[in-house]
Amino acid sequence: MLPAPAQRVTDLGPLQLDAAAAAYAALAVIPAAWRSTPAGRVSVAFGQTAAAKALFAIRPFALPPWDEPMRAVLGLAGEAGYREYLQLVADALLGLSKRLGVPVPEVPAALGRPGSTPPQLVDEYLWMRTRR
Repeated sequence: MLPAPAQRVTDLGPLQLDAAAAAYAALAVIPAAWRSTPAGRVSVAFGQTAAAKALFAIRPFALPPWDEPMRAVLGLAGEAGYREYLQLVADALLGLSKRLGVPVPEVPAALGRPGSTPPQLVDEYLWMRTRR
């Protein structure tokens, strides 16, 4: 269901966006760990933030991370929200590449961040903007 490892968020079509969002939603509810409580051990699911960050870890060019402050500011949540977020990230990167006059893969280098992926730059920007 996931994009190919080198595929970019800006190249995902509607069906690929749907598949990525479905994978995100499925991962968000999968047990990730156990927590001890007075009543015994309970299962703890990945949740929305960990699911997005895990997908980013394995597909850093196509599936950006996001967290609760970003979801709150953008008014997005769940599978449909993640799909919309992917499209917003793609649109932002396409607009930025046009303003900079470079293709999307060259955006990080143009901004002095050659070790970052384009989706990572959007994540870092939103991280700063949503914590002010």
